[in-house]
Amino acid sequence: MVLDLPDSHARGRPSYSAARAVGALIPAPAPVSYDKEINKTVENAHEGWLTASELAALVDRWLPSAIGSRHAVDDLIGLLRASPLDEQLALGLPWIRALAVPQSGPVVRDVYLLVDWLRSLHESGRLDGQARRQYDVIVDSLAAAGSVSARELQQADE
Repeated sequence: MVLDLPDSHARGRPSYSAARAVGALIPAPAPVSYDKEINKTVENAHEGWLTASELAALVDRWLPSAIGSRHAVDDLIGLLRASPLDEQLALGLPWIRALAVPQSGPVVRDVYLLVDWLRSLHESGRLDGQARRQYDVIVDSLAAAGSVSARELQQADE
């Protein structure tokens, strides 16, 4: 099944609903707020969940429509967290960079999950080579855009 993306450029800027709809096309475990064991629910959902590599061709097709959407960044991170660390580094970092640090346009700010996800990658001790370069561009761009949390990630490497 192919879903048509909503027309998000009415009057020259994306509507909230259209931006949210684009992000929602990515399957990610999403608990409900009244769940008394949210972390356990999400952890259990990760077992057997689709991984980034299984959806790579579809994500690549989706990315151009999602650039600049903070909701898309959060939803993609939800998928990435359900994926093996190697996939988060090899696929996830370039995808998140494309969404959050677009070649044209402002850096995406006010993303709920981004800095915590970046911190988890840093703490893994597995950032090297191309993954490290992607990580640094994302963190440096967020810090330059005023993210205090991203600045703390920069300081962790100093």
